Amino acid sequence: MEDDRTFPQRASGSTVKPNPTTEATQRAAGPNFFRDGENVQFMWADKVLEHSFSDNVLRLKVRTVHQTHRTAQTHDSVMHQFIKEENSFGELVYEVFFVTDHIFRVRYAGQQSTLDTLTDDPAFPPPEARMLSNIPKIVPSTFSLSASNGNLELCTSSVRVIVQSSPFRLLGYLPGAATPFWKQRLSDLFTSDIIPCSIASHQGREAVFESFTLDPQERVFGLGERFDSVERRGRPVDFVNHDAIGTSNTRTYINVPFFWSTNGYGCFLNSIARSEWDIGMSEAGSIGFCTEEKHMDYFILAGHSPKEILRRYTSDLTGTAPMPPIWSFGLWMSRNSYQTWDVVHEIVKKADEVNLPFDVIHLDTAWFQEDWNPDLKFGDRFSEPEKHMAILKEQGIRTSLWQYNFVPPREDNSLFVDAREGDFLGHAIKADGTRSKDFHYYPNDTTGWKTDDLVIDFTNPEAADWYGKKIEHLIEQGASAIKTDFGDCIPAEVSYLNIDGRRFNNLYSLVYNATVRKHVMKISTDTAQWARGGTAGSQRYPVHWGGDSQCSWSALQGSLRATLSIGLSGFAFFSHDLGGFIGKPTPELYIRWAQLAVFSSHVRSHGAGDENGREPWFFGEQAVEIVGTFMRQRYRMLPYIIEQAQFSTKTGLPVVRGLVLEYPEDRNVWGIEGQYMFGSDLMIAPTLQPQAEASKHAIYLPAGTWYGFWDKKKLVSRGEWVDFDLAPLDRIYVFVKAGAMLCWASDRKRTFNQVGTVEKVEIYGQRDCAWSCGDGQGSFVDVTRGESGYAVIGREAVQVEAFE
Repeated sequence: MEDDRTFPQRASGSTVKPNPTTEATQRAAGPNFFRDGENVQFMWADKVLEHSFSDNVLRLKVRTVHQTHRTAQTHDSVMHQFIKEENSFGELVYEVFFVTDHIFRVRYAGQQSTLDTLTDDPAFPPPEARMLSNIPKIVPSTFSLSASNGNLELCTSSVRVIVQSSPFRLLGYLPGAATPFWKQRLSDLFTSDIIPCSIASHQGREAVFESFTLDPQERVFGLGERFDSVERRGRPVDFVNHDAIGTSNTRTYINVPFFWSTNGYGCFLNSIARSEWDIGMSEAGSIGFCTEEKHMDYFILAGHSPKEILRRYTSDLTGTAPMPPIWSFGLWMSRNSYQTWDVVHEIVKKADEVNLPFDVIHLDTAWFQEDWNPDLKFGDRFSEPEKHMAILKEQGIRTSLWQYNFVPPREDNSLFVDAREGDFLGHAIKADGTRSKDFHYYPNDTTGWKTDDLVIDFTNPEAADWYGKKIEHLIEQGASAIKTDFGDCIPAEVSYLNIDGRRFNNLYSLVYNATVRKHVMKISTDTAQWARGGTAGSQRYPVHWGGDSQCSWSALQGSLRATLSIGLSGFAFFSHDLGGFIGKPTPELYIRWAQLAVFSSHVRSHGAGDENGREPWFFGEQAVEIVGTFMRQRYRMLPYIIEQAQFSTKTGLPVVRGLVLEYPEDRNVWGIEGQYMFGSDLMIAPTLQPQAEASKHAIYLPAGTWYGFWDKKKLVSRGEWVDFDLAPLDRIYVFVKAGAMLCWASDRKRTFNQVGTVEKVEIYGQRDCAWSCGDGQGSFVDVTRGESGYAVIGREAVQVEAFE
């Protein structure tokens, strides 16, 4: 029988009350308040009035035309449209400047004073919690401004920005190119299907709008973790972080205001406020976005390939991921929740009996005195935590601990008592908009689980330090990982010390995770996080996972889409709950999900109670055998996995890569969501549907030479679809790219934070560059071909198999 405590989203009781915080009201509360409103005033950019150039910044005054937004109806159709106010003008102030040879920044507002107050070093958030962490300090190698035919041309050696004077718009060109790779959209109709560069104001609120042209064959990727589709053109975007409750809908835990286009550019919106995006939805030929700010601030990144764009977005702007410890790449065993240390030790014993390697045991919501009453203190069921975590670590098992950013208002919870005394929680807002003395509670008519919880105000430095010290103590006691759950669904109607609640929703998770990581690192660098919510810059605090997936084939597919999408948004590492979490998977679904998980950057099984675990023995002997075999295979592949992970930390590329990243010139792969590259050399085509529903599996082989991972069969492709028989339950289709070298470590049940001793090397076809392989100590050395059948790694000779 399912335990309702494992599903905090589940309602209880027979009376259902309306919840005022619905998706519809949240959407209306955002910038679409202006787009859909009546008599909203817009200032459209029209023509350049004057310009100046100093300190490498091009400053413009741009005349605006006033437009009033109205609603009209023809027969049964309601249409939003603009009415131009004749002879009514205003001004926008613009700044355009390069931050590197390939990246330029655009900022505009209604007043110069607004731009003058902008800073990339604000008082809040602190540096570690900012989306924009790596503002380039370099000066472009060449930089010039010229005028021609009334237009302005701002250039580096790599990019030209043309400022068209009238009608005003910006266009980006590569050197020598006759057509632009990027251009602002000019509105050619009176409807509000797309809104050009403008500022809107209504009822004391303001928002800024921007739009770009979307070419007929152009495709767009990014915008964070997306369960519905990887490619974003023509797809709705809910850009408010939510508790997604499933992995097959349009909600998401991680929104990232960054996208890139197959036309050769990326765009990063530097705004923490509520934003909304329209990628070919309202108008097929337009990208539109808006943010509820008084100014617009975005970066355009030019690149010859998606890899270049991702590298520049991470390395030059928002940061790359640090390398997680090697043990984190092993299997994480988890359940909501293991109830005692005895259960934990029994899991270790059982896993060893069935030869299932794993490295992490996670204690979820029950390690306190009472389930779901987190006070960050071990309860009686988990007494002597230092002793037990030390025993586990001696066995090669790390301990991970759950907590979250809410505090239950209970007198028996010391966190609440301390937070109340220190004033460390979010406050309610009075009817007049001022801060109340009372803490914020959800409305009385809100139904659901834990709706009386109070949110920790991490904008308060004292609160962040207070909470951080609690986390430090857990690491001192022996914990190696902290699960930073939630953070993605904070109430907007809260007064925080240093930011308005409406602006804080998506940023909160970054501030929360940065706070926890900062304090964890004070005690030990040999640690990891397991995070759910995020935004741009959150990739600096790995590892993130896809939240509470339902146990269904649809959720399995959505988990893969999310993995690909967030990888194309700058996150190097990402995982998902093997088998799903909400519900109970069939043995077949569990096995197929495990196969996908093995070829992911990180692997966790997370069950939903003692009778609904995700350990393989819950699913029969066949699952124990197949899943155990695949996990042992993963541990033997760690030299390859760690090499690829280290490469990802340097380049910003994900370990799990959409084919569009490796083969951007092949338009056949732009829409493929069921295959991916695992690192640079392995292509994975997981089985994503039941055997009863299919007998064949169509797989696309990009042009080149491939080898079967299992049978070593050579396949030469011109770039074509091939119908394979559906993989048997104990197999998954994996193809090795010609030129690859795979190093295999010895069999073992723990990593002990080591790559492992390489005992075999496989070489596939010819390779132009030098070979490298793990040496068992976490570093990599060249492999020299020795006498037939052997290679030298360091001073050791290992077996080599070559496949031509």
